[in-house]
Amino acid sequence: MIRLEGVITYRDGRTDNIEVTQAEYAAWELWAIRHGIGPTPDKAPPMTMTRYLGYAAAQRAAHLERDAWRSFEAWDGDVMDVSLEVPEGAELPDAGAVPFPPDRLAG
Repeated sequence: MIRLEGVITYRDGRTDNIEVTQAEYAAWELWAIRHGIGPTPDKAPPMTMTRYLGYAAAQRAAHLERDAWRSFEAWDGDVMDVSLEVPEGAELPDAGAVPFPPDRLAG
């Protein structure tokens, strides 16, 4: 299971507790690829990845449909800090993992 827990601190002092799951990592990967950024942890800018995961988690927690999300850049301007931690028993994605072994078709 891929899961992180964290807190978003906004510039106005508000905070949100968040949970980052596989869904947020998938959103990050799609956004990063669209912006020409390598989405794997060993290739991605670490702060941008952290903040995007927080962004995606906040949008999901607000129960917003994907097309109703504010832009990442607009949301990021309101945020002071995103703090993420790996909860006990959880794991991070392996940066070197191959999503589909070469001997199997995807899908």
